[in-house]
Amino acid sequence: MLSLQQLFTPDGQKFYKLFDEVAGNLQQVCQEFYDAIHNTDGRFKEHLANLNALEIKNDTVTQRLFIVLGK
Repeated sequence: MLSLQQLFTPDGQKFYKLFDEVAGNLQQVCQEFYDAIHNTDGRFKEHLANLNALEIKNDTVTQRLFIVLGK
């Protein structure tokens, strides 16, 4: 049986790249959400559209992660 360490190494770099991408997207989501709720620039609908696009982007990365994990 594989340990978690063996599961994520040496090919673990592909996982870390995807994890980093998800984390970066999440950081953008947080900033966009903050900007939306502190909306003083009159761009509330634009912030919501950006949040939706970032959610779709993160869903795509998460799907790729599960595909790689499944292999």
